[in-house]
Amino acid sequence: MSDREIRVDLRVHPLLAIQKTAAALAERCVIQITILEPDAAMVRFTDRADVLALPDSVASFMSLLHDITLQERIADQTKEIRAALIRAAFTEALTAPK
Repeated sequence: MSDREIRVDLRVHPLLAIQKTAAALAERCVIQITILEPDAAMVRFTDRADVLALPDSVASFMSLLHDITLQERIADQTKEIRAALIRAAFTEALTAPK
């Protein structure tokens, strides 16, 4: 087995996004996350003999991490709008004539 480590900036990619990404790729390799500092984490990849080569797993990890980080930022930015739409829909449903 071989290992590879990458440093991830927690100011760019929140810990939750790193954890979600690691969980999504758990079948490809073993991923260990270590917090180094308040704004940095080390992600260690250990390959599994029966799956993709480690460089492919690391590249997949970074690609998916960028996607998940973006999805979370969009969700955060639209949270108030989605809540307002849900409130309006419930209000309309509750006040509609039967």
